[in-house]
Amino acid sequence: MDDFELELKLDFLNESEDLLEKAENAFLRLETERENSDLLNEIFRLAHNLKGTSKAVGFDQLAELTHVAENLILKLKDGSLKTSNSIVSTLLEFKDKVNEIVTGLKADINAKFNIEILKKKIEAEIEVKPNIEISSAAIESLKESGFSDETIQQVLDTNRVENNQEIESIAPVIKLETEYSIENDESFEKNPSINQVKPKANSSDSEESIRVKLSRIDKINDVIGELVILQTVIHQRRFEFIQDDLSNKSIGMMGKLFKEVQELAMSLRLLPLKPTFQKMTRIVRDTSKLLGKDINLSLIGEETEVDKTVLEKIADPLVHTVRNAVDHGIEMPEERLAKGKDPKGNVELMAYHEGSNLVIQVTDDGKGIDPTVIRRKAIEKNIITSNSTLSDQEIKELIFHPGFSTKEQVTEVSGRGVGMDVVKTNVENLGGEVKLMSKVGQGSTLKIILPLTLAVIQGIVIKAEEDKFVLPLSQIFEITQIKTVEVEQFSGIASLFRLRGEVLPLFFINKKIGKKINNDLTSHTVIIVRGLHYAFGVVVDDILNQQQIVIKTLGEDIRGKKGIIGSAIMSDGKPSLILDLFELFKDDFKESKGHQKYKERNLKIA
Repeated sequence: MDDFELELKLDFLNESEDLLEKAENAFLRLETERENSDLLNEIFRLAHNLKGTSKAVGFDQLAELTHVAENLILKLKDGSLKTSNSIVSTLLEFKDKVNEIVTGLKADINAKFNIEILKKKIEAEIEVKPNIEISSAAIESLKESGFSDETIQQVLDTNRVENNQEIESIAPVIKLETEYSIENDESFEKNPSINQVKPKANSSDSEESIRVKLSRIDKINDVIGELVILQTVIHQRRFEFIQDDLSNKSIGMMGKLFKEVQELAMSLRLLPLKPTFQKMTRIVRDTSKLLGKDINLSLIGEETEVDKTVLEKIADPLVHTVRNAVDHGIEMPEERLAKGKDPKGNVELMAYHEGSNLVIQVTDDGKGIDPTVIRRKAIEKNIITSNSTLSDQEIKELIFHPGFSTKEQVTEVSGRGVGMDVVKTNVENLGGEVKLMSKVGQGSTLKIILPLTLAVIQGIVIKAEEDKFVLPLSQIFEITQIKTVEVEQFSGIASLFRLRGEVLPLFFINKKIGKKINNDLTSHTVIIVRGLHYAFGVVVDDILNQQQIVIKTLGEDIRGKKGIIGSAIMSDGKPSLILDLFELFKDDFKESKGHQKYKERNLKIA
């Protein structure tokens, strides 16, 4: 294989990823838009394009599999086959298989795959099965479940049952599907009050675009970052060397232009959340069908943009959050009916910008989180004791504890107690936070707050002896002054101090990083840090200024060191470390011990 042929193959594999995303979205739409001829034409074009191009570059197995799928789609397109849940599931399975093949070919361009099982499954969908004669017992079983003669035939055609025994066994399930899915689909046109977001048929961006290697964008950002640092040095020292107003104004204007160029360069790394959000549609579909639930997913703010690195790292927590809403949040259809709710549950996935942060909210209209249930489970699992004095909100937030689950048995969907723990850990590793709001009987909202980018942050520069360190502004709740006499020791946990009636642990950053503590001061400058589960104060020698910080990669000798996010070049040209206060004092303030003890101390003093 020559270089040109290899390049053609690799280009096809890269481009096919975008095509597969479009295909999955189209297949999912097909489930609710079964008679949409434009959608069927779009699906056929996608399949035809994939088949023709894969054949042209020499991926024969991929072309062979896609050809069979194309035949099925053609039958749907010309009306000789009716779209069913079974066909949609098979098309989604086809997409997954193609994705597996593309991934495998990227690793080994000559790899071979087993496509025969799926080919036969697709071919079986194409075959129109004759109607079968139904026994009187089977008919009675269906009629008792509330089916008319006309509906019985429709059920047989749609579900393709093979024998009378299967008819009798699936009758209750089909009844639920018919009542909660088909009727709701028909009433959708009559009611806009059902919040369902359908992607537009022509949603492609009209602007032209080109593919650029990420390494080039990163290089541009590195160079601009250096220019920003250089401009900051000039800006801070301009009055020492330059006296005329024109030069000083020019330097000021240069700073504004550098900031604009930097923001533009950073925007090159921003990508829309749309592909990630649309993957959640598949997650909701597959999980709800597995659990026997009927759930509508609404997507809001799909065009919201975020840094590529953040986007990649938020995907996994988002999957856990959405699946948790479907599994734990939304009740079964019959349970929702008994409560006077619509049998079809609703999950809303929303994204928006809030200041310099990205906010992603997952909301469900399910049963909510019952603190009584959570408390009982937490005691059973020895996470807390029966004497623990926690508020209802603190009890609800125990769902983030490693290993916690309300499931009695581990299932394919949940029960291992790792889902919400992964969400919390991954989000905090990105410098973000998670907020939980829930009301019993009404539902829950999980709010994930993340920085828009991991390359530039707002930070404050502190002084420890003669060295400078940077603290992310996102971790700082407030800055205050306390007198030395207001600090006391308690049971050897840490120093404690009172802040507006609240007693908080107090740590000295100098001690943590191996610097001397200045004990001669009559007062301390204290940075208040508030996390999801606890709050504490950090004493610093001095706060120099607040500024935009360009994060630099750490060297091999200190990479992975606890509590160090990265490094930055200061205006004096010297490097400084960027510290993570949560991680830095994590061992000093364990949630299971320190939080409870200072809370008890709080109650005694109050």
